[in-house]
Amino acid sequence: MKDAIHFSREDRLLWLGIFGFSGIFILIMSVFTIVPITHYMVRIIITIMMMFIPGYVTMKLFFDHMELTEYKVLDRFIVPVIISAMTVQPSYFLVTYLRTYGLKIDEDVINSDFLAALIAILVTAIAFGIKFLQARMAGLREQAGV
Repeated sequence: MKDAIHFSREDRLLWLGIFGFSGIFILIMSVFTIVPITHYMVRIIITIMMMFIPGYVTMKLFFDHMELTEYKVLDRFIVPVIISAMTVQPSYFLVTYLRTYGLKIDEDVINSDFLAALIAILVTAIAFGIKFLQARMAGLREQAGV
């Protein structure tokens, strides 16, 4: 399990690009708007946390050697965004819908940023849990000699 996530050259290029784009975006938005810079920093962090990190962790744990195109950095960007969109966004919609209409709780009671971060952390933890259980089952099968 300790070797589950290994950062290659493509991964470093991907994160460098994400942080570079985020820094330029924050700088431009803080210069041309009157909103404080912390507002955009929080929005970028939540966006990366919600739309990229759960899918990236899932991709690194389960699909690390998958290649869709000849551009590995592009593959390592597109696949996590799609995985995150398929897991985090529907979960966020269901929780928000059930909270508002099922439980009749006002939307302002629980901060949406907190809820989004909680769902992203939960999806990431589930991916780690599944990988841990797979490794554990493989170890048990190996001990049993199957």
